[in-house]
Order: sequence, then C-alpha cells, then structure tokens
Amino acid sequence: MFQESASVSAPLRPAQDTTKMPPPSQNILLASREGNVVCEWALETAHSPQPAYYYVLRVHMSLPTKTDDSFHGQTIQIAKLPPGLNSQCSSALDFLDWAARLVCVGSGGRHAATVQIILPAQDGCIVRADILRQRLAISKSVERVEEFVSLDQHMTAFQESQGASTDLLSILSYAAGAILEQQHIQSSSSVNQELQARLSFPWICPAPWTPKRLVLVGCRPEVIMEKWLTAAFNLGIHITIVGQHGRWLQHQGFCQSVEKYIDIDMELDGGLADRIADALIRDGTAYDGITTFTDTYFVDVARAAVRLKLPTAPLSAVETAVDKYKTRSLFPGDCNSFQVDSSAEFRQSMSDGLVTAYPLIVKPSQGWASEGVSKVTNEAELFAAVAALEPAKHGTHIVIETYLDGPEVDANFVLQDGKILFYELVDDFPCTSERDDLPGQENFLETEMLYPSNLPPNESDIIRDELRSMLVKLGFHTGVFHLEARITNSSMAYTSANGVDLRPHGKQLTKAPTATLLEINQRAPGIMAQYITAFKSGVDWTALQLLAALKDTVRFTALAHEYAPEAQPITAIVFINTEFPGTYNGECFAVDLKRRRPDLGAMVYQGGSYYHYTNPIATAPNLVGHLLVSSDKGRKHILAAAKEMRREIRLPITPFRA
Repeated sequence: MFQESASVSAPLRPAQDTTKMPPPSQNILLASREGNVVCEWALETAHSPQPAYYYVLRVHMSLPTKTDDSFHGQTIQIAKLPPGLNSQCSSALDFLDWAARLVCVGSGGRHAATVQIILPAQDGCIVRADILRQRLAISKSVERVEEFVSLDQHMTAFQESQGASTDLLSILSYAAGAILEQQHIQSSSSVNQELQARLSFPWICPAPWTPKRLVLVGCRPEVIMEKWLTAAFNLGIHITIVGQHGRWLQHQGFCQSVEKYIDIDMELDGGLADRIADALIRDGTAYDGITTFTDTYFVDVARAAVRLKLPTAPLSAVETAVDKYKTRSLFPGDCNSFQVDSSAEFRQSMSDGLVTAYPLIVKPSQGWASEGVSKVTNEAELFAAVAALEPAKHGTHIVIETYLDGPEVDANFVLQDGKILFYELVDDFPCTSERDDLPGQENFLETEMLYPSNLPPNESDIIRDELRSMLVKLGFHTGVFHLEARITNSSMAYTSANGVDLRPHGKQLTKAPTATLLEINQRAPGIMAQYITAFKSGVDWTALQLLAALKDTVRFTALAHEYAPEAQPITAIVFINTEFPGTYNGECFAVDLKRRRPDLGAMVYQGGSYYHYTNPIATAPNLVGHLLVSSDKGRKHILAAAKEMRREIRLPITPFRA
C-alpha cells in the first residue's frame, strides 16, 4: 500500500501571523560529521486567543561562503560536544547533523536545508509517542519528522522569556521533535501555517501516562490488524488478543504491540461471552478494558465486560444497535419494515399485504457492511433474495423494508458524555446498480465516498443533530460511532450530467428534510475510512476506540481535535470492483496506475489490491481493492480524476476456465 465536515464544538483557529521573539537571529557554524554548514536560527511563536501549544526554533542551513577560520561566532562541533547534554538536546543535534550532511554532500541537489525544532509551551508528556509524525508526516511541506521524547518522558515548557538566551544548546534541551522542510518550499510561512493548522491542540498532557492493559477480541487480516496495533503501541497500551488462531500475528512483527494471545472457540453459539470472560479470569491478569472491531462480537464482548466489571456501553443499547430490525422499530423515520424468519413466514406476510410497493431492501437483521443486502424491484427478485438469506449467515431473521430515495451518507461521531467532539459527514455515492455511468452492473457494491458531504448546511445539521439524539436515546454517550443514514426530502440528488455528483435537483419540496437511520455501528469506521480520516483530518479512529474502551478521557478528548479547515483537502475513497471470478495474476493495480499515469498516481494517498499473485477471486461481483485520493483543486476535480482512474485501471484477473 502507498503511504500511507467541521466539528460541532468550536474549532481551534490560531492566528496566521507569527512574531519572532528575541534574539531576532543568530548565526553559528555547525561542524557536522560530513562538513561545516552555516546555520541562521531564530525563535518564533504563534500568538492567538488560545494558549500557546508550542514554539518553533527555525534553523536554516547553507554551505559557508568563507573558510572556517574566518567565521566569527559560536561554533558547535558535533564530534566534540560537551558532557551533560540531556537526551532531547542530543536528539536535536543528531537531527541537525543529519540535515547538515544532506547539505554538505548535496544529496538530491540540495545545498541548503531548513529545520524546524518544536519546543513545548506546556509542561507534561506527549499524548502519543508518534504524535508529530501522525499529524505532520503527511504534510506536503514536510520531508521528515521525528519525536525526541518517549511517551512517559516529562517535558518542561520552554518559556518565552528564555528566548533571550543565545545558548543554542540550552534551547535544544527543551526540544520535543523536529521537521525538515521540503526542498521546494520557498518560504517557511507555509510551513508555519501547516504547523498551526495541525498542532494547535493540547498534544501535551499534564499527567504522566499510566500503562494500561486492553483486551482486543477478534483476529482479522494483517492490513486491518496493523492499524489497530500500531495505534496501541504508540499509546503505550498493552494488548491481549482473544481470538482463534491469533498467534499468526507473532510472525508479522507485531510482538511490540501484543503482550499475550489467548485462543478460544469463537463460535457464535450463545456461549461466546462466557468463554471470553472465563479465559480472562483464568489468565489472572488485571485488565483495564475490552473492545472489538468485529460487528458479530459486539454483544458477546459487552456481556463479557459486564461479568469482568470492565467499562462498556449499556448492554441493551449494544443489543439494539446490532439488530437492524430493532433499530428500525425504535427509529422508523420514513421507512416501513417487517421481519420474517423463513420463506413460509414471508409468504404469509405477502398474503397479509405487508408488501405494498417496490423497490424494497432485503437484508439480514444482523450483519456487517453490505453483506447480504439486496435491492429488489419485483416479486420474483424479492422471493429470490429472501430465499438466499434462509438460513441467514448471521441469524435467522430477515428484514424487508422500504427503499428510501434520498442521498445516502456516513455520519461518524466521537462523543464524550453526549457531546460531539468530532463529526464528519461523508457522501456515499450510488451503488453500481444505481449508476448510469457503470452500465451492465446490477449488483449492490459501493463505488465512491467523498469527504466532506455536498449537502447544504441545514441538511447536514439535521443529520448531525437527529443522529446524535438517537445515539443518546439508545444509551450511547461516550465512544466512536459509525452510522449510515439517508436524508429524505432532500434538496439534493445524484445526477449524471457532467459526471455523477450530488447536486441541487431544483424540485419543489413538500416536506421538511428528515434523517432516516439505516444502521448504527458502535466502533470505528472501516479500514479505508480510518486511513482517509487520519490523512484528511488528523483524527485516528483506532486510537480513539482504544482510549474510549479504557475510559482515558484526557487523551480521548485531545486526540479528537481535527486539523484546521484550511489544512483539510477534498478526499475520496474509490472502490474497485470486478464483474467476473478468476485468478489475480499480476502486480497491484495501483502500482501499475502510478507507473503509467503519474499525474493520477500523484493524487493517490494510499490503496491497492486485496489480492496478490495467484489469489483466486471465487465469487463475483466482488470488491477487489480501493484507492484513497485527495485533491487541493476541489470536488469537481477529484471526481473527474476518479472517473479517469476507473478507465485507466487494468485488473490482472484471468477468468476461470469453463
């Protein structure tokens, strides 16, 4: 893989201007291990109504124009540093030495470099070990970023009055980390704006980190596990995985994150909750929380948490949320629905006149993603869809409900005591069978998701407020939540003129817009959304779910802060589907796309195929991969690029022989 809507609460909006503190500028000669460079350095800080979160020591390096002997000023020799330097100063000097070497050897045609040293403005510990990399590494202005402190290392705030000091080594002793600016940057003002947009939040916690132990139930493929275990490692959380055959992770380099593996029978037979609790009781370790990212385990994990006296949402809320019919009954919106357990019961429902109009949606009452979901337009399709779900994979219940004609959205929430800390609204484009530009595809696969939504503010507010109210009414007050909904009676509709997009339809509205809930997931969004939200907004869904399970309110609240709006590009998930089964016999389609079309590849942040050489794709239609795409040129540009990518992608799939 490549690498890798505004919050309701008032966003932090630091001022864009910066004021240099004394000294205005100082020159030193840095004698690095590769050669000498002249460094001009100055201290800067952002002034805004909010408290300062950091200061910046800007160091610009260039080759000397005179001999070393003629230089008058302070000289720092890396090879002959004085004793007693603290680890932060040593790490900062190592970073400066590394950057100086690039200048001395002219690496990549570079004969100058600018380093920004980040100095904390508050006492405390960093909120996560990789916080600077997580917030800054994806910036187009930054070439490299490093932290100089560990998760449990207490930092002393650099005071503005200390800027009068001309002792560079003393200043570096406060360093939390550093960045190297990209070569193409003409002025550091753009970098300063990036820092302000991404680091103006409480990323330093006053209290030291206390190690916690968390149980993670379920074992998924590496591409999914890696995101969760990386977050746990950088949060200092010791993970115990409960799941059948979970020890395969020991061979994938995750041993730093995972403290223990407990294998149990994960059959969904009504006894899973007790098997989880019994295994953890026998283990004898004192755990601080338990969670899962697998929908089918939600109820059992909540029941196990009750037995173990660990934090959990109310069991009644969890049981209702995982059951689509129970959720629909509680929040019907503009949708009519009924539930059956068998084809015989369904025929009786037909006789009772419960089916009144098409199209309809047929789906299992418990399931995940779009698994088992069908859109039917006549009686024959309806009977076939019901028969296909009997017996259902996730239970015997089958839900039949009205198909709602309105824009579908994903609404993702971070709640703390019922208050929205972070919220994003995402346009979920029509599925393959609903798109005029994808002829011949009669399936129910996703096509694109676009961030942020194009719905007008009043409709976005309706969705946000109504869905939050539903969560709270159900009993969910704190955590991360991934909801799917439709806005009925919307002023917007998907049209295909000049490319499919959500646009005003111009029709007279006879009713007020209403949010109709489709489903609730009390977890982070899927893996693709996890990556794209971290890229676009700086919010790591996996980290937040882990912290919510531990009731770590301070870090949970801090890490829910998003980037300032000006730092958030338009982003999209482009789903790549195949219409026929076969064998994947080639390289990743994204690698091929980047090589043949570098103009399109430059917009791809992350993505690729879920299959590799000789992997069989047993069923079709099927989702075979995705691309995460970003653009600074707006919504129209990113949609045109996505369309072009679909045309250019070559899937190396060899059909099975008849």
